[in-house]
Amino acid sequence: MEFEYYVSPGGGRLVEKEILQARLTSSEAARVEEVLSRVEAGRTLDRDVTKVRSSVWEIRVDGDRRIFRLYYAKAVGGSPVLLGLVFAVKKR
Repeated sequence: MEFEYYVSPGGGRLVEKEILQARLTSSEAARVEEVLSRVEAGRTLDRDVTKVRSSVWEIRVDGDRRIFRLYYAKAVGGSPVLLGLVFAVKKR
């Protein structure tokens, strides 16, 4: 499965904007990419993903001094995709 990010009805790329606003360091970007790759491949570690609701999951990535969370849903249409809904930054 591949990740696609939510696009609002007006065409706004909200999740991509949130990721850019987080100003990830190169090591943080690498960690996010690593965890997303594991989720896409279905090879997550126990700490990677938590089910939040019946159809919403949370990916948690530890950054340099912050924690990143990407909330996503599994969308099934022509081919299954992981639909990124929100990217959040939390301080430790």
